[in-house]
Amino acid sequence: MQITPPNTTYQQVGSGLAPRPVSLSGVTIGFLDGWGAREADGRITMYPLMRELRALLAERYGVADFIWHKKKNVAQREPRAFLKDFAERCAVVINGEAA
Repeated sequence: MQITPPNTTYQQVGSGLAPRPVSLSGVTIGFLDGWGAREADGRITMYPLMRELRALLAERYGVADFIWHKKKNVAQREPRAFLKDFAERCAVVINGEAA
């Protein structure tokens, strides 16, 4: 059996940080969740820290619309076509890898 660890070498994708919206009120926030949380019934849902962040964004900044996506593998990028579509649907994307 061969074990291949993930490549943790930093590789910038794109040109850097995206422009910031003037306000978060009324925009869609996208969450790319690297871990997720397993519920008692077996469903995978949003990681608890992301849930807290979502609640904070709604309470403090008036964000009403959220899109959540659980990555298939935390060590691999999502396909470019998916990322393009996701970015077009969201004003801001929060990428979560930490546990």
